[in-house]
This record gives sequence, structure tokens and C-alpha cells, in this order.
Amino acid sequence: MNAIPKRAYQEVVTDLVGIWKQEKKAEARLESGRGHSPSSRSAIRDQVRSLCEDEEHLLTLYAFPAVMHRYMRSTNAIESL
Repeated sequence: MNAIPKRAYQEVVTDLVGIWKQEKKAEARLESGRGHSPSSRSAIRDQVRSLCEDEEHLLTLYAFPAVMHRYMRSTNAIESL
């Protein structure tokens, strides 16, 4: 996210949240493949390409039971423990 320009940051965050809120990996893949907000994609083409190339690693969360997702998504050290 550090490589995303400030003008596109909120748009990208909204797209990523839409992906991570899916309950199943197949749904997350469909959501990621929709190509949201095409207007700003040209400005961040390299970053989007990088995310697409690493999609399998980024969706590793779905290999764990759904009950664990909340704890894995959190940056709160107590919840992560």
C-alpha cells in the first residue's frame, strides 16, 4: 500500500476490503477479478499487477477456518495472540 498514490489510496482500500470480507476463497477470487474502478487503474497499473501475481499468497487466509479470519486480519496484538 505504500506504493499507492494518495489520490487512489481510498479506492484501492475499498476494493481490498471487498475482497477480504468474502467468506470463501472462490468468492474472494471473483471479487478480485472484477476489476473495480477502471478509471484510476492506469495510474497504479504496476501495483495492481503485483497484487494479481501474488493473489494465491494473499488469499492464504482462506486456508484456515472462517472463525480464525477475524484474528488473522487484525493488527491488534492481543487479538492476534
